[in-house]
Amino acid sequence: MAISKRQALRAIAAQARKHANLSFDPTALLPESTLKEYLRSPEGYYKRFAEFSEAVPLQRGGHPDYDFLAQEPNIGKTVEGNVTTFFMDLKNFTKYCCFLSPGKVYQAKYATIESIIGVCHIHGGHLHDLTGDGVMVFFGGKSTNDLEAARNALDAAADSMQLLEREVIPEYNDNSHYPNIHPKIGLDFGNVLWGAYGAPPVFEVKATAFNVDVANKMMSERNSQEVAIGDELKKLLGVDEDEYLETGWIYNRQMTVNGEEKKISYKTWVFDWRKHLRDRNEEDKDLARMGVVTVNAPVVTKSRTTLGDAPLA
Repeated sequence: MAISKRQALRAIAAQARKHANLSFDPTALLPESTLKEYLRSPEGYYKRFAEFSEAVPLQRGGHPDYDFLAQEPNIGKTVEGNVTTFFMDLKNFTKYCCFLSPGKVYQAKYATIESIIGVCHIHGGHLHDLTGDGVMVFFGGKSTNDLEAARNALDAAADSMQLLEREVIPEYNDNSHYPNIHPKIGLDFGNVLWGAYGAPPVFEVKATAFNVDVANKMMSERNSQEVAIGDELKKLLGVDEDEYLETGWIYNRQMTVNGEEKKISYKTWVFDWRKHLRDRNEEDKDLARMGVVTVNAPVVTKSRTTLGDAPLA
């Protein structure tokens, strides 16, 4: 039994709204027998969708490829590795807390956060942290192709934003009832230093790098329902500036290090996630087509991203 990407994402939103005690569409939820079938599927997207829907325990925190660094003999050791960082944050929740009941605030945050986690899990992301009003997910690792992981993160951002807009937050973005919820997503790619932080006996593996931190910071300069990407991710995927991007915030900083003045000027970009989804509309026919590139969609080759109709290399 096939399922479209839209059906799968609507099911995730309905499940999240149900858990938050909000109204939801029960017809969007799949039968137990179908989910059991998907759990046995060799197709990764089907299996991950079923895992999330069946509440198969998901690991949170650290990173599966580097959690050995949190073991006592390895405390203080570090390992380098590439990763794409996905950070979603919700603006206006401080204001919500001032004027709405804690129960109303909780419902809105819960439905949003569970939905984002579900979308990212389908795309192969690893839930790293829940930070107040935000969600931090890592894409990639030791055994993952950097280009594939980065593209999955970009797809997850586009799908997440569309799902929030259509299924999760519409009633909150009605000025006659509530102040608007403003989801924003930041993404960047880079080489990071993995290592454990904490104090005996509790340690957690974290990624230390500029590109991890800037994925969060670039969002503070963006508008509601926008996806921002860092220059390193843009270069890795070869995203076409004319087709998908407009110039975003530039991170300009300087400091003196050992008597020498250092400067950095780092570009960020606003990614047209709506156009990205229109160009990848073939994916809507079947969840299994997620990750299969169609005409006008970014195509990962061995060296860079181009445009065309070849399958993922």
